[in-house]
Amino acid sequence: MPPSATEGASPRRSRKPAEQRRAEILAAAAPVFAEHGYRATDVQLIADRAGVGKGTIYRFFATKEALFLATMADLVERLSNEVDARTTGIDDPWEVACLSIRSYFAFFERHPEAVELFVHERAEFRDRCTPVYFAHSETRRQRWVDLNRALGLGDQGWPTPEQAVDLFGDLMFGAIFVNALAPRRPSLAERAEEMIRLLARLLRRDNVPTA
Repeated sequence: MPPSATEGASPRRSRKPAEQRRAEILAAAAPVFAEHGYRATDVQLIADRAGVGKGTIYRFFATKEALFLATMADLVERLSNEVDARTTGIDDPWEVACLSIRSYFAFFERHPEAVELFVHERAEFRDRCTPVYFAHSETRRQRWVDLNRALGLGDQGWPTPEQAVDLFGDLMFGAIFVNALAPRRPSLAERAEEMIRLLARLLRRDNVPTA
C-alpha cells in the first residue's frame, strides 16, 4: 500500500488564538527578565521559554522595551484581577478589606519575581513619569477610597479614607520589598494578618474574618 501524503511529514505547531499566545509570551517573559535583568535579557531566551520563534514575539511586541513594559502591565493587571475575583459578590466592607489584603500578599508570595521586575523598571526606565505599578494603582484609587469610607475610616478623625489608601498602600508595597530583601522575615501570609490586625485596631474592631 503506498504511503499516505501525510506520512513522514513533520508535525505542525498548533495555531493558538492570538490572545492566548500573547499571554503565554508575557508569562514566559516575567521570570526571564527577573533572572537576567532587562539589559542582559536576550529576547531569544523568552522565545525559548515560551516555545515560540523569536519572530513571533516581535509580531506582538515591536521592541524589547515594549515587551518589558507589557510584562509589567500584565503583572499588575493580574494582581488586580485576583483581588477582584476573591471579593466579587461580597457585600460586607470589612470582609472585602481582609480578603483584599490577603489576596494582595498571596499574589506576591506566588510571584517573587515581581519585586525584581519593579527594581529593573526603576533602574532602566527612570525617566518615565510614573512606574507601571503606581500608574495602575491610581486608576483603582477611588475604589479603595470608597471602601475605606464604607469601613468608617475618618469618622474618628485620622486617618481619612484618602489618607488610609496612601498609608496602607505604602505599607503593603514596602512589605513585599522587605520580605524579598531581608534575610530573616515573616512570610507574606503573616504580614497580611499583621496588616489586618492594624486595620482592625484603627477601626476598633475585635472580629477578624478567618482566611
